[in-house]
Amino acid sequence: MKYWEQETHTILRPEMAAADSLSLGVWLRILNYCAIQENGGRIINAATIFLLQEGELITKALLDRANRALSTTLGITRDELDHALQNSTIVYLEGTDLCILNYCHREQSTLAARREGGKKGGRPRLTVTQEPLGNLPASEVSRLITSAQTPKTSPSREREGKEKEGKERESSARDAESPSPDFTEEDFRNGAENSAAALAIANHYPANGSNLRAIAAIIRAIASGTITAGELRDKVTVHAARWHALPTALRRFCPGKTSYFEEARYNDDPNTDPWVNSDASPPGILAKKNQGAPPWAQQQEAPEPIAAESHRAEPAWDWRAAFRDLYDVEPLAWDRLTADVQREVAAQQERRAA
Repeated sequence: MKYWEQETHTILRPEMAAADSLSLGVWLRILNYCAIQENGGRIINAATIFLLQEGELITKALLDRANRALSTTLGITRDELDHALQNSTIVYLEGTDLCILNYCHREQSTLAARREGGKKGGRPRLTVTQEPLGNLPASEVSRLITSAQTPKTSPSREREGKEKEGKERESSARDAESPSPDFTEEDFRNGAENSAAALAIANHYPANGSNLRAIAAIIRAIASGTITAGELRDKVTVHAARWHALPTALRRFCPGKTSYFEEARYNDDPNTDPWVNSDASPPGILAKKNQGAPPWAQQQEAPEPIAAESHRAEPAWDWRAAFRDLYDVEPLAWDRLTADVQREVAAQQERRAA
């Protein structure tokens, strides 16, 4: 127990009132230890462990070791315990067991009952049998059960990235070689193909996670009528494409397969974090970066200056479309663009016209 409860009139009982302050302190120390251990106020075989009874074979070394164990375990010394045993009845020996009076038995029983009720009242585990899995092959059923019950061991940091990339490539290749069949809402209602249809949708999402819990979440969502199988498959496909487009370092911010389906994360906007790389450059700038720097001779050539009137005047052609093609963002006013940007937009317009 993390805490124990004593009624105020307990201290006023005759046996407690007759005990002196030292005995009450010893009783309080033992009560705290017994509440932590939840042993019912009885330390089994304490007289043998702490050598509380005299014997011919007890040496000084054994006695010193027992005294250290008593001080470390209960926080009291042998003299203090002997005083409480001889001058009070609230601490006593029953055979070789060390016992105390007025232990909080009711609180311990209540806590044990709550724990047992919590175990029984929790959500039952998803059990997989041959009937709900329908026509899944026996090897696939065995693989799902083994992956759900076998604990995963975390590899070293150096191998973790390589293993994830290898699994992702294998998953992509497997999905490309054997595309998932299309299922309708009728497959989820009749129960024969429900798990196979849910597994087909779950396989679209590439992140790691429990397939069993994902299947259960998909079946609940389809059966509730809040979303159809086609809509769910389309949303998962969009998120899977965004997941593959992300750098490996950013994929860890996307939800795993279990939380993705259980928390209905398929309803997330795919154009927001974590499904997009907010640090990536616009396509036009990224393409320019990939082209590399021009030759040194071209770098030495000074660009032609733009006349002051052309810098201020907005061109008649659709420069905004050329700007969006180049930078993939909405442009500002023409006179707020720098001369270099105006030159790039004009070059882009010439390429568009050609």
